[in-house]
Amino acid sequence: MRKIHRFTQNKFFSVSPRTVSIVLGFVMAVIIVSGCAQSGSSYERKIREELTERYGITFEVVDSLGSNSSGYDILVMAPDYDPDSTFAVQRKSGSRAEGGLPYRNVLSEDYADTRYYYYYPALVEKHFGIQLDIPISLYWDKVQQEELSLFRAMMTEHPEYYIDITLADLDETIRNSRSFFEEAAQHGMTRLFVSFQDPRFPIRDASSRLDYVFTIDGAEKVARHSDASGILFDEAELRQQVLAEITEIVSRDFGRAFNELYPIHQQAHMWSITSQWSETLDEYTVELAIVDTTLEEMVEVLYEEYVKVMDFSRRIPDSRLTGIAFHVNQPGAQDLVYQLHPVVEETLEPDVFSDRLTGPTY
Repeated sequence: MRKIHRFTQNKFFSVSPRTVSIVLGFVMAVIIVSGCAQSGSSYERKIREELTERYGITFEVVDSLGSNSSGYDILVMAPDYDPDSTFAVQRKSGSRAEGGLPYRNVLSEDYADTRYYYYYPALVEKHFGIQLDIPISLYWDKVQQEELSLFRAMMTEHPEYYIDITLADLDETIRNSRSFFEEAAQHGMTRLFVSFQDPRFPIRDASSRLDYVFTIDGAEKVARHSDASGILFDEAELRQQVLAEITEIVSRDFGRAFNELYPIHQQAHMWSITSQWSETLDEYTVELAIVDTTLEEMVEVLYEEYVKVMDFSRRIPDSRLTGIAFHVNQPGAQDLVYQLHPVVEETLEPDVFSDRLTGPTY
């Protein structure tokens, strides 16, 4: 008769610590490898699931572009609702900066950003009547080269795609922007790329074009991984936002133009000049920072700088200077502030200037 062994803990289930360690190590390795696959059906399935979790829609893999520098497949994917609007998806490993903390298996995808490539030109033409020929190849070239492929980064390389706006058509621009954002929000787009250049301060260097571009934000808040936009701004809020950007450009150009006529580094007493503009951008005041002057010579110095400001103001068409503030630096003490308000068109004589100047006793 065949002898039947009894499976006892002591004889058959006695396992050494070394064996347990080897088995657990093997199991962990299998789990890690399966969770960090760099290609294949498991890799694709996990990416599809993660994208669906982010955006609440389903995606399909259309193609593959080979491996990236981290060894992961670069997938070409598209949302099921628009299979022609493809974008790149990949995982990456590396370090965020030299000597920085490493990262591994991080998902990098361009779904939300590529909506601009596919839908932005058509919506700009619909709401502004401007045709923009933005080829999708600009995006895929960056992907192939593993360079930054964000739409806003592309726009800085191609400022000709910005929409030019002017003060004369500002009201129409705001209305068109509001209707643009109402439709663009359906695709998760909440930015409008515009350019403003004040003809009173001509551009002298074509390379400075980017100094005149900015984005109009259409919504208060946008979820990080969602097509759904936050609450859209109304026309009044859009107008306030655009005016703030335009005013900053005009103020900067005012300072640049003044510096070309009276280079600040060559001035004996004027340290800086800034301007504050009305909402209609046709009236402004200026502030001058004055240094290296004594109380005895201060009025004479202020008058000298006043004459320069008056000379410059006459060179700016369609605008009116309404006030001047002089901030006189006092080492170790608070600045002395003197004001001339209102400012009349003709340049005052020194004694009249002195009489109309208000501020601390000098």
